[in-house]
Amino acid sequence: MKKAALTGIILAGGKSRRMGKDKGLIIFKGKPFIKYIIEALQPLVNEIVIVSDDEAYDVFMETTRIPDRIPVSGPLGGIYTGLDYIKTPYAIVLSCDIPKIKTDSLEKLTRHITIENDVVQYEYDGETMPLIAVYKKECKITCLSLLEKDKRRVRSLIDELQVKTIQVPESIKDQVININTPEELKLAAYEFEN
Repeated sequence: MKKAALTGIILAGGKSRRMGKDKGLIIFKGKPFIKYIIEALQPLVNEIVIVSDDEAYDVFMETTRIPDRIPVSGPLGGIYTGLDYIKTPYAIVLSCDIPKIKTDSLEKLTRHITIENDVVQYEYDGETMPLIAVYKKECKITCLSLLEKDKRRVRSLIDELQVKTIQVPESIKDQVININTPEELKLAAYEFEN
């Protein structure tokens, strides 16, 4: 997949209740979470957008921040906002809480894009990962339809689309782990240092 066909979308609009603060801006090994995600995306995409109402994300000059088009609509609303904004036929959609992600694991997803599939997502240990996935721009239509019915679960979107699910190789399993709580953050930092 050529860079010209891909945009990176980072979802950073969540309330982060379990963490107690905005996860994308948490400092991990000297950099904010979101900076690692930006760096992983840059070799693969022609533009990176951050979906967030928080102006603090404007400091990342290599990105464009766009506010949620449908307020308080969760990750599904973030996906809709990002897909509605992009000019490319595809987007890599990522949550902002995966600072260990690397370009190679994202590139593996892009290799499985086909005309038939709307979404290519990872699965690990029986759990699918629709927030580490490639989406067709046209998925925005289904997003909006669900949001208009007050359905906000990303799983509802996945159920409506043609999805290819790729097993996470053992060699990159640590890259796709979400860090959601202060305890998980401490563990991740410990693992890095030891």
